Amino acid sequence: MTVRAIPPRREEVSGLVRFVNDYRHEPVDERHLKHLLVQAPAPFNAETRAEQLPQQHITPVALFYVRNHGPVPLCPDVSQYRLVVDMRQWAGVQGAKAGGDLIRQFRLDELLRRFRFVQLEATLQCAGNRRTELEERARRVVRGVGWQQGVIGNAVWGGVPLAEVLLAALGECTGSATDPRALAGADDASESEWFVEFEGADWVPEEARQPSTHPAISSPGYRASVPLRQVLGGAGQTLPALLATEMNGQPLTRDHGYPLRCVVPGMYGARSVKWLWRIALRRGHSDGFFVQRDYKMLPSWMDGEQVDWNAVPPLMETNVQCAICVPAGREVRLSGQEAPALNGGEPHGAPNESTAGRHAVWLPLRGYACSGGGRRVVLVKVSGDGGRTWQAARFLDAANEEVSRKTRTGAFSWRLWVAQVPVAAPCQVVCRAVDEAANAQPDDVVPAWNLRGVAHNTTYRMQVLPPPSTSAGTHPPLAKL
Repeated sequence: MTVRAIPPRREEVSGLVRFVNDYRHEPVDERHLKHLLVQAPAPFNAETRAEQLPQQHITPVALFYVRNHGPVPLCPDVSQYRLVVDMRQWAGVQGAKAGGDLIRQFRLDELLRRFRFVQLEATLQCAGNRRTELEERARRVVRGVGWQQGVIGNAVWGGVPLAEVLLAALGECTGSATDPRALAGADDASESEWFVEFEGADWVPEEARQPSTHPAISSPGYRASVPLRQVLGGAGQTLPALLATEMNGQPLTRDHGYPLRCVVPGMYGARSVKWLWRIALRRGHSDGFFVQRDYKMLPSWMDGEQVDWNAVPPLMETNVQCAICVPAGREVRLSGQEAPALNGGEPHGAPNESTAGRHAVWLPLRGYACSGGGRRVVLVKVSGDGGRTWQAARFLDAANEEVSRKTRTGAFSWRLWVAQVPVAAPCQVVCRAVDEAANAQPDDVVPAWNLRGVAHNTTYRMQVLPPPSTSAGTHPPLAKL
């Protein structure tokens, strides 16, 4: 990767050291490369190997995907860290009490001492998950890191509720105990609606070309924004967003945002800003590059020659998603040692017309499914014949034991599943998830194509080929049961 030849320099931001265009201070020793597929070295971007994802309900930190947009910042002295809550725009519209703090700073120990420490199990997923598959199936080039199905993970995040911090800061600013629903503002994502803007301490080239929101910062960090009404609970459900200091019971690692990050469950990982140093209340979405000119699902007719970034809103909540992880590839060749599925039978004895009378074998499958906005996945269907016939997969609980599909897991967590399908190669195996709002994965990849290759959630498809020693028309003798 080519890096522009700019002399390294530092900028102090709330105790965080920002290394501009400098990858010499990456946390190389913390990275477990044998568990990851590195898709870009600088900035570091790596996904979990697919076969490891469904092995544990809680993804170990060492296996969790990493999505960086620039060099990883340092925090040499956490005692000097400050979280800035900027309420100047709010005060200009809503008013402020005399002497009220329009820019409130919180030390890290103050946050942990003053506010409740809570834990939240939540799945984070990169908006570019399954991008390579989209490009290959649609046969149209997309822009972005070439991700497979491993840019997703489930963790237990520990920290303080974002809503409580905002309400405390607003109370000090306005001097009133206003109802949170009144603070939330409009019900629709309009220019008049209030948003919470986050800014990280990483130096990001794309953000450096955007207008800065802080006069002291010449090179802004990664920025994102979410509706205030969803954080505070007005006009709809509340997102239990966290200012997190822990991941799976341990302090955040540098790649995952040490010392503080926000975690916004139910939304794409692009909104959960790492190395958080600034929060601001503002009218309308952030002006940041990754809000205005990226992480948008452009219509399929917009290509590199014709792009109107203002035509669609920024991606927020994740859509319903499901993928097969074991076997890991999108093209799998049978070994010839699979157990025979006599008469094309299903696991519960139901016939399968497409494999009946053919030499079918059982193919074990494992995968994950999730949805956004707190909507639980209630059904995963799998097919061994390209979608002609279907059967239900079985969900796994946190201990990876089989449980009923009706078991309600965490609203913001994925659901791992297992299945066995009869296959008569060559054939296509398909999986589809349905959430509790009846959202189901679509089949057609053509309208799903978009220039940035984001939010791809068409049915996951895997080609199954016959064993190497056979062709489509010949099969080895069936083993005796």
